[in-house]
Parts: sequence; structure tokens; C-alpha cells
Amino acid sequence: MELVLGKHNGIVIKGKNPRRPRMRKEEERMLLESTLRLNQLAEDKAKLAAATGTMIQEQQQQQQKRHVMDMIKSDKWTVEERTPGEYTIILHNSHHLFHFIHTLSRSGWYHQQQTPGIYTMPPASSFNDDDDDDQLMVPAVRNSTAVLPYINFHGELYAKPIWKPRTHWSLFDTALPALLDDCIHYLLCCMNHYYPIRPKRVMIKWYSSLSDPSKDPLVLAIGLFWARHVFIHHFPSGLLTVKDNKIVEAVQCRLAEMVRDALSDCFDVPHIHHVYALSLCNMTNRIAKEQKALWHTVAVRMAITLCIRPCEHPTTEQAELESRVWWYLFHVDHFLLESGIIPTSLLTPASDDHDALLTLLRPMPCGLDEPDEARGALVWSHILKLWLIRRKLVKDIERDDITNEARAVALLQKVRSTMEQWQADLPPDLLLDASSFTGLEGPTVATEGCYVISMERCTNLSLLMRFFFPPTNGETVALTVWQRQAVMTVVECSIEFVRIRGTLVQFAPCQTWPGDLKRTVEMLISCMQFNDPEVVVRSQLCLMRALRVLRCYEEVQWRDDTCIETILRIEQALEAAGGAPSMPLEAIDPVQQQSHSSQPSSTNKKKNKASANNNKDGFMLFDRKLQPRNQYYQPPPAVDPQDQLSRMLVFEDISKFY
Repeated sequence: MELVLGKHNGIVIKGKNPRRPRMRKEEERMLLESTLRLNQLAEDKAKLAAATGTMIQEQQQQQQKRHVMDMIKSDKWTVEERTPGEYTIILHNSHHLFHFIHTLSRSGWYHQQQTPGIYTMPPASSFNDDDDDDQLMVPAVRNSTAVLPYINFHGELYAKPIWKPRTHWSLFDTALPALLDDCIHYLLCCMNHYYPIRPKRVMIKWYSSLSDPSKDPLVLAIGLFWARHVFIHHFPSGLLTVKDNKIVEAVQCRLAEMVRDALSDCFDVPHIHHVYALSLCNMTNRIAKEQKALWHTVAVRMAITLCIRPCEHPTTEQAELESRVWWYLFHVDHFLLESGIIPTSLLTPASDDHDALLTLLRPMPCGLDEPDEARGALVWSHILKLWLIRRKLVKDIERDDITNEARAVALLQKVRSTMEQWQADLPPDLLLDASSFTGLEGPTVATEGCYVISMERCTNLSLLMRFFFPPTNGETVALTVWQRQAVMTVVECSIEFVRIRGTLVQFAPCQTWPGDLKRTVEMLISCMQFNDPEVVVRSQLCLMRALRVLRCYEEVQWRDDTCIETILRIEQALEAAGGAPSMPLEAIDPVQQQSHSSQPSSTNKKKNKASANNNKDGFMLFDRKLQPRNQYYQPPPAVDPQDQLSRMLVFEDISKFY
């Protein structure tokens, strides 16, 4: 943490030439006493809240807020309240800064305990519905249902609060034209065959006609949206000698400022490129959430002014391109609404009006598309249909009472049948043959769409099945038959997702998207809370494979926050579960059980002896020359080439200790 002191933040230190603070015995005693007093206050608060209930707890919180200055009262500093909610802190000596920060951090009255990565649904009474009778039927159990909104699991959209970096890339002004060229090029090469919003030939013709691309709002928006991808996956190695994530953030923040300045001159000039530029900016993590809502409102108003709306029947190619921009605007509205950034949809029809949206014509191939873009438009259309189906099913689940077993089983069957019907409606060339797919052969450009659709099916089916999870509240819950089916469906879908993502990354290393994998990891970890051996073991095995896939990501070398946090989350989950998974062999594979039972007992003894040699606790594994002893150094052979890093044995240079 970096603390900048000064009058601008209300902190004034008296004295000149402050020296390095020292910790005296008297100060240590007072610090210990204050810590114990704060701990006692926290314990008393917890006991009082548990005994008197929620109403007394709220009154206590209000009382604590009124006595905020008493909780941090000391003879080492003075706290003065200038206006309600604003305080001036005067430290009597620079040595007391540590005590003040420590005391402030130990004051737990302003912290709210939240489970990281899990979002609890609001009460049922907070949802407004057109049908009052249906609203009364919403069960109270929804309060304990944990869902996974996009705001927590799409690192590409909603990262942590971003501060303006102090790092400046000295080559920014020189490399800006080439960087923008690369962003345009790789957006068309790496993204357009997934979402061909503007066809390649249209973009190239437009970009070549610009006299100064660095001043165009759409060019800068594309640079902001795709600069991170270019830096991590396609950037020339000669411009950067070190893979520094701070430089990428500095470039993105600088581009965000340039985009804001460029768009400020054309907010009152409706143009389809401006709508597209605002949508691209809202799909990045360098724009604040409040700014996303404002820019989305401006983009929707521009689209209404330009009569940009989805087609109800096939028309001209220009109408198809305008329809694609509207559906990309639907992407933004879809994410912002599910993330809670906007209270209601701003589109017409609304992004949660499923019946009206399903009747509209979704993106379809047109004459301006390249062959891969035409296929991408078809894939995009079926993905949009899947999103609409999922949101409609979620609304049905929220209206019903899943505590009733008969209704829950009926809803579960409805979800399965609806997803199977969606998959049956797919064209044959977009179906992934699961029987012949082993994860070893890589996809081609023609079959890449099959992999994308399969991953979307796994994700959306898992999000639906999580509504049938029983509330745990930190306790061990026995699963019913239908609840176990829902949990196992999430586990199997996650296994398939990780397998497909690992294969796709081998074919196209730049198609990583860490946010999607993070969401899958969080769902797997949530499945491990149930006391079911098969569920726990299969989740652990999938987490291990996800860890290997993540370590192959180029983002890891750039210290990407989403990747690093996901890796730490997996390691913590595996460590908390007891390391290597263990369960009855018949729950994994009955063939392995037969082969295991057919082995003689002498073979098992030899294996046990060999494993004991590899786990010598308290034995010196080196000789006097600091060379590893051969009888103890028996690393297992590396079978998976992707797992080389996790199987590496590192010998530390202990000469630094002498």
C-alpha cells in the first residue's frame, strides 16, 4: 500500500525532518492493549448480534458509526470532524503513523464480510414482476442460492478497481501507429471469425481511407479493446525485453484517455461507428462501471436515432450489418444487466424480453463475409439463441418453488429437455462428435466453431444446474438423487469445458479468455463442498487439469491478475481438500478395480515400499557434497508434456546460507 500524506486527504504531520520510526517498549505495550481491546469489542459485537437478532445488530452498527472517533481515540493523534462524514486527522509525530494505520485496520466495524467469488441473490421481494400472483409464489430459499454473475467471472469485462499507473511506456508515442495497425489486423484475424460485427473487407476499406487513424474514435476504441491481446500474444519481442503487466496497463489507460477525448467531440454526432466504439469500450476493464452505464445509454440513444434495430426478415446487406451492431449492443446490455450495473434493459425490445427477442432475426451470413466470417455469424446466432433460452429458464426457476421436490424434478427435466432441443436444432456441421473427440487432435478453422458452441453449452448448462444446488451455509448437506444429478452435471460440463479449452489453446494459443476458465473453476470448487466422494474426486481431477491449462497461458508470464488469482484459488482448493484425491476405485473405473484386485500381494508390497522411499520425512536426501542421493531421488516420469512445470524438482542453492 502506498499512502500519500498531505492536506488534500486531511492528514497533517507536525514537525520537520521525520526520522525512521522506532518501536519502544511502552508503545508496544499500548499497541498490544489497543489490539486486545479491539478484539474484545469485535467478540462482544458478534455475541450481541447473535443474541438479539438483526434489528439490534443494525442499531449497534448505527451507534458505532456515531462513535467512530471514540474507537480510534488516542493521545498520539487528534481526529476532528469538519463536516458529517469528513474528518481531519492530525498526527502528533511521524512515529505514530504506523499505530494509526494499525488501529484503523483493526477496527472491524466498517468491514463487511463477504465470500470472495460468490454473489448471493437479493431477496425475492426486491424483484418486480408483472404478475403479482407469481411474485408471491417466489420462495424465500432464493436468498441462500449462490449464482455466478458475469461481474465476478469475466476478467476481460470487470476487473478490480483500476488506478492510474505511475509507469509510463517511453515508446508509446513512437509505437502508437504500429500498435493501432496491429490491433486492427489481429482483431480481424483472431476475433472476426467468432463475432463478425463488421466484415473484414468493410473494415479494411474504411481503415485505409483514414488520413490520421490515431484521431478516429473507433480506431482508438479497437486499440483499447484489443491492445492487451496484441501485447500478450502478438507483440514484437524487440520492443519489450521484459514481459511487464504494468506497461500493458499503462498503455491501456493512455488509450482510454484518448478514446474519451475523441468520443467527447462526437457524442452529439450519431454514427454507426460511434455506437460500435462505445460498445467496444464497455467490453473492456479499463472503464469504470458508472462510466459504462453512461456510455451504454449514449450508444442506445444513438442507435435509436440511426434506426439501428434487428431485422424481422431478410433484407439488404446494409441492414444485416446494422442488425449485427444492434446485437453486439445487446451483448453489452446483457452483461450490464446481469452484473447489476443497470437496473433495467435500455433496448427495445428489452434484453430480458425473451419471447420478443426469439422472434427476431439473429445475425446471419451475408455477401460481404469471408468464408470464416460467414461461419462465425452462424455460430454467433446459435450462441445468442442459447443465451436467450438460458435467461428464460432462469426466470422460470426463480418464479417456482424449488424446495418442493416434485417441482424441482420437473424443472430439472425441463432444463435438460430444452437444452437437448437446442442442441438438436444445430446444423450437423456445428456439432462436435463427442465419441471421436479425445482431446489430442486439434481443431481446424472449419471445426473451431464446433468447439466454441460446445463450450457455451457447457457453461450455460452449468449456470442453470447451479440453481438446484442445496444451500449449505457452511455445513455438510446430504444430496438427494435429483440434487446429485445437478451437481454431477456441473462437474461433467466443467470437465468437458476444460478439455475443449486446453485443446483449443494448443491449436490457437491466443484464444485463452481467462475469465471463462475462472468461472468454471469457481463452479468446480463450489461442487467440492458436498460430501460425495465421486463429486469431490472428479472435481479435483478437473481442477488439476485446469491448472495445467492455465500454466500454458501466455498471460501467466505477464502476471495477469485473473490467471494468477485463479491458479492460487485452485492450489488452495486442492490443498484444503487434502492434496491428491482418494476414493474407492469402483467410483472411478471398474476396470481399474479388476486389474488392482488381480495383482498379487507381493507386488503391492513392493509398490508400497517404493512409495515409502519417495516420501522419506526427516531423512537427508543429499550427501556431503550436496549431491542428491540416488536411492532417494526417484522422480516420476513426465507423461503429459503440458505438466513439465508441475513435475519439476528444484534444488535450492544453499551456499547463500554460509
